[in-house]
Amino acid sequence: MPITPLVCERKPTVSLTGRRMRGFYLEDSMVKCICKTCKKEFGEKPARIRDGRGKYCSRKCMYSGKRVRKKCKICGKFFSIKKSHDKLRMCCSRKCGSIYKNKFFRQSDEWKIKMSKRNTGKSNPHWKGGFFVRRGYVYIYKPEHPFCGSTGYVKRSRFIMGKYLKRDVLPKEIIHHKNEIKDDDRIENLQLFDNIKGHSSYHGQLKKHSYSNHEG
Repeated sequence: MPITPLVCERKPTVSLTGRRMRGFYLEDSMVKCICKTCKKEFGEKPARIRDGRGKYCSRKCMYSGKRVRKKCKICGKFFSIKKSHDKLRMCCSRKCGSIYKNKFFRQSDEWKIKMSKRNTGKSNPHWKGGFFVRRGYVYIYKPEHPFCGSTGYVKRSRFIMGKYLKRDVLPKEIIHHKNEIKDDDRIENLQLFDNIKGHSSYHGQLKKHSYSNHEG
C-alpha cells in the first residue's frame, strides 16, 4: 500500500522582521526635535533625549554649534574657537598672542626679582633641608659662596676645605677623598690638588703601585 505524505495546510503569517521591523519601530517611537544650529526638524529616540542628547541633527551642526566666532585683539581677524576657550583665548595665532602678552601682561624687573627671591631657599615648596646628593657627592645650599652654582649649591667637601684653609677653594683646584668614599667629607680625609693634572697623576701612581704589589 503506497504511503501518502502529509501536507501542512497552515497559512504562513505575515511578520515584520529585520530592517522593516526596525524601521517600523523607529517611525513610531521617534520624538520630533528642532536642531539648535540650523533650526531643522528631525526625529530622535527618547532614550537619547533622556541622556541629554538630541540637540543637533548632524555632526556638522554639532561641531559648529559648539564653536564661536571671535575677533582677534591685535589684528582684528575673525577666528573660530570652542565655547570653553572663549574667555581664555584672545588672539588668532601665536604671533598675535605673544604681542598681546607683552603689551598687557609684561611684568617689571622688580616684580621678577621679588618673585625669584620668594621661591628660593626655605620659602620654596620643594625645600629638602638645604642639601642633596649627586653622583655620590654631597651638595649644600650656600648662595653667598663666590663659586656656588646657579641654584646656590656647592660641594660640601670644597666648602669644608675652604673653611679649613680660611680661603675659598678655586674652581681649578681639585678635592681628593683619601678613602675614595665621596660622601666622607671629614677634613682628615680630604686632600687638595692644584689642578686636575696633579690629581690624575696621583691616581696613576696609586694604580701603578697597586699593580706592582699584586705582581710581587
